[in-house]
Amino acid sequence: MRSSPKAGALGDAETFMSLPLIRALLVLAHNIKSEENKMNLSKITVSTLTIGAILLAGDIKVGDPFVKEIAPNMKNSAAFMSIKNDGDKKVNLLSAKSDVSSITELHTHGKKDGMMVMYKVPNIEIPAKGEALLKPMGLHVMLIGLTKQIKEGDTVNLELTFDNGESVKVAAPVKKLQNVMKPNSDTHK
Repeated sequence: MRSSPKAGALGDAETFMSLPLIRALLVLAHNIKSEENKMNLSKITVSTLTIGAILLAGDIKVGDPFVKEIAPNMKNSAAFMSIKNDGDKKVNLLSAKSDVSSITELHTHGKKDGMMVMYKVPNIEIPAKGEALLKPMGLHVMLIGLTKQIKEGDTVNLELTFDNGESVKVAAPVKKLQNVMKPNSDTHK
């Protein structure tokens, strides 16, 4: 699973540098003359930054991302993944960006007028302490107007934006859909 700091926390250098403890450590480091004291302060600073990063880490975690490989003449593909919300409030995925498509939208499949169709949705809800599964024939991130051919082994970079202010960057490998959906030979005998 992959997560990203909340906007305005570690992701924003100006805000991070304005934290009182960080400012104090920087001023102290500037005024220390002894190399031994500088080394001790360095250890304290690294520990403080590590603890800060853990405390400020976001509630959203993305797992098992992949993008569907397409035939050379196709111009659209889709990204799939699990999105877990460790927070106490529901969170909505509002939008996505991609480095391989001119348009990136949130989509699902469903019945409309008795026909199974794919359509755009305004958001994807991830329940508190829950998970949303983006999978073939269900919710997914639609990559429209591919700007380059994608094939198995490539990586597509996505950025997911949520209504709680978090933004998560995801590196999704491109896979052949039949390889992803193939039954595990150990479980089907």
